Amino acid sequence: MPIKRLSQSSLLTFEKYSSMLAGNSAYIPVATGYELLETQVVGSTQQASVEFTNVNTNYGSTYQHLQVRATVKTSGSGQDKLLYMYLNGDTTLTNYRAHILFVYNGAVDSDPWSGPLAGYGVGTTTANSFCANIIDILDPFETTKNTTVRTISGFANGTGTNSLINLQSMVWMNTNAITTIRFQSPNENIIQYSRFSLYGMRSS
Repeated sequence: MPIKRLSQSSLLTFEKYSSMLAGNSAYIPVATGYELLETQVVGSTQQASVEFTNVNTNYGSTYQHLQVRATVKTSGSGQDKLLYMYLNGDTTLTNYRAHILFVYNGAVDSDPWSGPLAGYGVGTTTANSFCANIIDILDPFETTKNTTVRTISGFANGTGTNSLINLQSMVWMNTNAITTIRFQSPNENIIQYSRFSLYGMRSS
């Protein structure tokens, strides 16, 4: 059977793909929709919360949507730990509504939620395991509608015996522009190396 030779364009595509897998930054696709605004990383001292302040003042005139990308570990034992997001210091749980669809250890479930549930963290049971969260805050500076949030999150421990995939939505029953965003895990601290990065998508 004759050997089929790759075209020059195919060879270049293969070369770029191989370089991307090898970590060559020149060939790694870059998502340009969101711009990094600020990052907070928890140090060796545990924190009760992580907060972004002066959000409307700093970003309200420039950005249409916000996104938080967070990798979270908490001080409690166990696996899945709730991650709450309080907006503008509002701690009244009934002012928030959420709905979650998740797969935990292979079991599928969905639940309504009364409270500011924005995602998950991982407890200390599994060393070096963090929960990844991508949290979109839609139109946070609009004052004619309630603030809506959507999240995708997930984690797996080192052996894969415990895992979570979560899709959810949340609404804050308030039309005020967002000024502060505070993350907490109920009755637990957020511990070292947890990272919270705030991104913005510019207004069109």
